[in-house]
Amino acid sequence: MNSINKPVISLLLIAGFIFFRISDAKSADTAIPITYTLEASIEMACNYAPILNAGAARLGSAQSLTELKKSEFAPVFSMSGSTGYYSGESVTAYSAARDIPEETSDTTVSSLFYQGTLRGEIPLYKNGSWIGTVSDAVREAEIGAEEQEWINKDIRIGVAMSVGKYYMLALKHLKAADTVKKIAELRRQNFDLAQAKADQHLIPENEVLKARVQVAEAEKNFALNARTADYYKQSLLSLTGADTATELILQDVPDSGIIPQIETLVADIRTNHPLIKAQEARVRKLRAEAESVRSESKPTLLLAAEYNMVNGFNEQIRDNFISAVKAEIPFSDGGQNEKKIAEVIARMKAEEKQILVIRQELEEKIRELYFQVEQADIQMELIRHQIGQISEEVKLNHAMFRQNLIPQATVYDSEAMLLQSESDRASLGYDRKLIVFQLEAMKSEK
Repeated sequence: MNSINKPVISLLLIAGFIFFRISDAKSADTAIPITYTLEASIEMACNYAPILNAGAARLGSAQSLTELKKSEFAPVFSMSGSTGYYSGESVTAYSAARDIPEETSDTTVSSLFYQGTLRGEIPLYKNGSWIGTVSDAVREAEIGAEEQEWINKDIRIGVAMSVGKYYMLALKHLKAADTVKKIAELRRQNFDLAQAKADQHLIPENEVLKARVQVAEAEKNFALNARTADYYKQSLLSLTGADTATELILQDVPDSGIIPQIETLVADIRTNHPLIKAQEARVRKLRAEAESVRSESKPTLLLAAEYNMVNGFNEQIRDNFISAVKAEIPFSDGGQNEKKIAEVIARMKAEEKQILVIRQELEEKIRELYFQVEQADIQMELIRHQIGQISEEVKLNHAMFRQNLIPQATVYDSEAMLLQSESDRASLGYDRKLIVFQLEAMKSEK
């Protein structure tokens, strides 16, 4: 009985394994694709981007530094105490040091003792600022946090531009692949026709070879565009933090329409672009740092208080209270403070000049993008006229073919040429959309 059951059980296990493997394969084949829009892709990428998360962490650090600097004027309290057992003559530090007997110096005591001290200090004037005012150190930290906020906005623009680039290029090559697929179908029809005519000895073999080459070229272009589109889709999925093996459907982007005037955009970016704002904040931070360094040589004024309590070996508690105003006035540091200030001011002047460099680079980028838009518009207009001419040629070829004036291969050629021209226009359209998107992305985030 056991010898019969073992083969049966083995077969059942193998059948079950095959069933589950088939089920897994089917579930993989029926995976639900996801659909992206450009806006949603940008939002997902900004939420996922490690560089933006790092920027958020740096902003949190800068804000924590601001709170730390504000706490420098907070009151400081401390408490100390001690307890123990005392056995021997009751000798004070004064009598022991001076060898002068006191009234109780020859008294032998044996007792527990304890003593405690409560201290407190309140800064009144510190680092060149009075209590209740904003110090240069606090101002420096606040400007540092503002600088990081603008840096994060510029990083977000960079992430959006990367997403827009991959999104538009994926759409461009998807559209091109779709058109080339239609061209390949026309080329295959032409090849089949040429092969049939060659079999009937109506055309030479070189015509068949020519048609075969056209099919191969169209299929190669289709594979190239499809693979390129997949590459950009995978790059887009990677930017958004999704699995790159996910099937992705991209919603088309509407035409951009009118772009802003170049003078308006340049004027806005010269003043309000995040890079400019961040650099201006860096200059103001260095100016505040110079003032903070200068304030290090100014006096410090503290209100201090101290309460002491001790038992006197006779179970009586003795205490006292001391309050005072403490002042610390720096006298000389050998010129170190002035040298520090000079170094900070030198860095500040260098950063001020960097503002002009950034403005120039941004303006050059804008003018380059505007030039690319103009060139795309000119080429699209030329292709539009070309498509009109080829469309008329296709109509004419169909009419002439019906009258047996031209071979059908000529009709196929003109139709393929029309499809290619329409594909070129669509590709230029996506190039233009990408350029306009980049111009819009460069606008300041106020």
